[in-house]
Amino acid sequence: MALGAHLAHAAAASPQDADYLPPKRVAARSGYAMDRPEILLRQRLFGLAHGATLLATGCQKLPDHADASKKAYVDWHRRQKATIKILIRDLAHYHFDSGPGRVQWMDLAQTLGLKDSIAPALREVSLEDACATFPQALASPRYALDKLLNDASVPPAPTFATPPTRNEPDRPKPSQ
Repeated sequence: MALGAHLAHAAAASPQDADYLPPKRVAARSGYAMDRPEILLRQRLFGLAHGATLLATGCQKLPDHADASKKAYVDWHRRQKATIKILIRDLAHYHFDSGPGRVQWMDLAQTLGLKDSIAPALREVSLEDACATFPQALASPRYALDKLLNDASVPPAPTFATPPTRNEPDRPKPSQ
C-alpha cells in the first residue's frame, strides 16, 4: 500500500467526521492494561506503529527527506502489515464491544491517549533530524513489530519493593 493510501486509511472514518459513529468502548478497558501483559505488549507495539505513521506524515513535508522516508515507511509497512492487523484486531476485541470490524485506527489511538501529531513526541529533536534518521530507525530491531510480538516472553506483572519488616535489618544506603 502506498504511503498516501496507508495514511489515508489510518485517518479514514476518524472520530472527527460528522457522520462517523464510534464503536462502543468497554468502559473498564480504556487506557493501558498494566495488569494484562499480553495486551500491554500489543498496546505498546500499536503505539510504535502509530508514531511511525505520524513521523512518516511529518517527513513528507520536508523535501530533503520525503522520498527516503516514504520508501522506508512503505517497505516497513509492507513487512509489518500482517502484525499491524493482528494488533488492531486484538486491541479492538479488548477495548470495544463491537469487535474489530468497526474499529478504526484513530479509535484505538484515542483510547490509548495517543497524539495525532508527531510534534509532542519529538521534544528537543527537530523534525529535520528525526526524518534524517527515520529510514535507519525503521530498519532497526526496535520497529520489527512481528519479531517483537512473536519473540516476546510475556513478563510477569510488576512487583513493587516492600519496606523491611521489624525483623529485617535496614538495607544499607548506596553511599555506605
